[in-house]
Amino acid sequence: METPRTKEEPEQNELPFRPTNDAFFKKLFELRPDLLPSLVAGILDVAPDSINDIKPINGLTKTPTEIAPENMDAKFCRLDLSMMVNNQIVDIEVQVHHQADYIERTLYYWAKMVAAQVPRGGRYAELHRTVVASILGFTLFPKWEGCCSRFLPLEATRHDLLSDKLDMHYYELPKVPRFRDGDGPRFQWLNFFAARTEKDIAILGSKGDWFMQDAVMEYNTLASNSDFAREAEFWEDRRRNEASALGGAFDEGKTIGLAKGKEIGLAEGKTIRREMQAEIERLNAEIQRLKKNHS
Repeated sequence: METPRTKEEPEQNELPFRPTNDAFFKKLFELRPDLLPSLVAGILDVAPDSINDIKPINGLTKTPTEIAPENMDAKFCRLDLSMMVNNQIVDIEVQVHHQADYIERTLYYWAKMVAAQVPRGGRYAELHRTVVASILGFTLFPKWEGCCSRFLPLEATRHDLLSDKLDMHYYELPKVPRFRDGDGPRFQWLNFFAARTEKDIAILGSKGDWFMQDAVMEYNTLASNSDFAREAEFWEDRRRNEASALGGAFDEGKTIGLAKGKEIGLAEGKTIRREMQAEIERLNAEIQRLKKNHS
């Protein structure tokens, strides 16, 4: 039986930073681009040896190597991997904290990448299949048990595929089952990104395939580097500040909305009372008129 992670589990020997940390995610694939085929294979759920052509994309969206340290103070900068894989576009997003409009944001990313493919006078038939895969540090679909969700455009009643150009994947790390011997690239990478403790990492490093063992080795090397640890801490603080700012904006908006709603409600209540009073007066006048006519 699958055993997903729970927030209630004790977190002894917690990792200095999570593998979803922006600085680490960026650095890992800069140092080891040879690990990308196994990650992409896991995302697409195909055999790693079928991934034979990966090229970073410039101009569609940021790739890890395009975010320089001097640009890290840009407000709410997002980090992702965008690449051309076997003649299809694959964009891997990492989102640690919950965002209410996240689904709409990924649809916007997809639309933006598709629009960028067709120059003026270009042919729509030349559009590439475009995959947006999101690795999420929160639960996006609380009603569903599985950690992997895939969406395609289907006809509503026959469920026939309209087009293979739109392909959306969502991976919810809190739901990822514990690593088991025999897990393929998908669940090895998901367990890696979901890791919270030294024990989680150690298990993957001892029982995972070569790419996972190497990813764990790179993690341990960078975690022991004090300069990199400071950079990773910067990104952790950045993520927390972003989540706090977004949460504060939501709370402020909620407070303003409630106050405005109360103001509108009071105004409408006064209007209704005036209208009711006028109707009562009209009815009283009509009753007095009828009484007078029958007297």
